[in-house]
Amino acid sequence: MLKTQSSLPNLRELQRWMRWIVTDPRGVEVALAHPDKSEINIHPRCIRPGQNWFQNLEENPAIPRQEQLSIYAEAYFARILESLEDDFPTLRKVLGEESFVKLIADYLKNHPSRYATIGEIGKNLPQFLKTYEMTKAYPFVAEIAQLEWQLICAFFSRSHLALNLDEYSSVGMDAWAQARFSLSESVHLLQLHWPVDQLWECKNKDDFDGMLSEFAERETFILIHQNAQGVCVVKSISSPEYQILGQVLQNVALGKICEMIQDSIEVAEIMGWFGTWIREGVIQKINFEEFT
Repeated sequence: MLKTQSSLPNLRELQRWMRWIVTDPRGVEVALAHPDKSEINIHPRCIRPGQNWFQNLEENPAIPRQEQLSIYAEAYFARILESLEDDFPTLRKVLGEESFVKLIADYLKNHPSRYATIGEIGKNLPQFLKTYEMTKAYPFVAEIAQLEWQLICAFFSRSHLALNLDEYSSVGMDAWAQARFSLSESVHLLQLHWPVDQLWECKNKDDFDGMLSEFAERETFILIHQNAQGVCVVKSISSPEYQILGQVLQNVALGKICEMIQDSIEVAEIMGWFGTWIREGVIQKINFEEFT
């Protein structure tokens, strides 16, 4: 593709230039026409690195040089777009195809890929959406993206077999009072302003648009984790459950947790939650001080 002449770039120069021209979110034509920082309002991401090597590319009678570069650039963006569509299906459903494509193009201007794997590209999208212009019409989209990103993180976490409660049948009450718990690394706790888990659950249903039109703000607590079967779970939980799991993350002993919350919740109900979390793999390890 390069002409044979003495003024060819070295490999590093060529790689940097190709990366710029292929990944510039404005497209090849605009990038070639407006490559310099002297341009008004140009994003630093779009500034050409070093010399322009376009004229050094060998012309192909069948496909002009600029069209060849555009093919590479469009394929690059299409692959990222496809990946993010898979990672954020509810967000895409809410925004619609056209708005979602615009969002991703704007996102990549500020957060170009710097990762070895394509799966990492969307990690900054929830934060980006908090100040994005589209949030005025859909103030809950950042929380949708947050839920869907945490679900991806849970999916790629290591899975563990659920603990067998029968193995702890001989443990006395005093030991249980001092017990501390380690949560699965797949666990993510979300405190949100909108019940976006409902949109996530209904994203493929025929009545989604009707549900979206009636969607209302409501404080919501969500537990995301990978269960003992390796399936990722999104579960709406109560405020007390959220508070207790937060205390578990802070390594608070079970007895102390019960003391803190027993005025509003019966101890039997609290113990029932712990039993469920153990069986479902939310709790990965139980630590008894007297045995360590």
